[in-house]
Amino acid sequence: MNKILGIVVAFVIITVGFVALAIERVPAGYMGVVYSVNGGVKGEPLGQGWHILAPTKKVVNYPISTESLYLSKDIVEGSEKDDSFNISSKDGKTVNVDAELSYRYDGERLNDVYKKFRGRKADDIANTFIRARLKDVANRVSSQYGVLDIYGEKRSELNNKVFEDLSKVLDANGIILETFAFTRIEPDEETKKAINERVNAQQKLEQMKTEKSQAEVQAQKKIIEAQAQADAEIIRATGQAEANRVLNESLTTTLIEYEKTQKWDGKMPLSTNGTSIIDMRGME
Repeated sequence: MNKILGIVVAFVIITVGFVALAIERVPAGYMGVVYSVNGGVKGEPLGQGWHILAPTKKVVNYPISTESLYLSKDIVEGSEKDDSFNISSKDGKTVNVDAELSYRYDGERLNDVYKKFRGRKADDIANTFIRARLKDVANRVSSQYGVLDIYGEKRSELNNKVFEDLSKVLDANGIILETFAFTRIEPDEETKKAINERVNAQQKLEQMKTEKSQAEVQAQKKIIEAQAQADAEIIRATGQAEANRVLNESLTTTLIEYEKTQKWDGKMPLSTNGTSIIDMRGME
């Protein structure tokens, strides 16, 4: 009896062991590629959750939700050292940059990803293949721009171009690029000096343009004021001339005599036409 019980217990333990070895868990945001230790990929990728598999099958998980990759001079998430890198400009200058991108694996092509990268895990692919392709594309694109353009006004254009080219490279390998940006662009000291001089010159030019515009506005204002004053003088002169014309036309002989009568004080003049007149009133 004890012998039979021992056999049963041993069988149960072995069975539980096999079952435990055959259970695989796919985390949320991942899908798992099933492969056989004896012969390649087996079936469609698994979704998140627990799965019971034959003991001879294993699973490699790949993220189908957004993952981020940082290449930074400072220590940030996913980076334990200086991961910044240099890119070259078309004028032979070198620029040190930080970059950040987000990506995910195409769930419908995971089996192909597994085959292409020979079963390598997602983190290994990110730290080798994706980093290397990023640096290659960034250098190829930056070599089409001058250093002042990279650092200045064409920075957004540079980001967009790297995103477009890197998207094509990664997509061909079953990886979907979602975002990309250079988060820091730092030229050498000589280039910084040249950039500062250019910025100062541009600011001075803008100041001169502003001062010129202000002077033009003031000059135009004075012209308008002078024209308004001249117009007012013309109006006043025209008005006075019209008044004089009307007055001259109204001066009839009768009106003149009437005005004389109104202004006479009742005294006779003492002379007229050079002949003296004797005033007899006081001699009575």
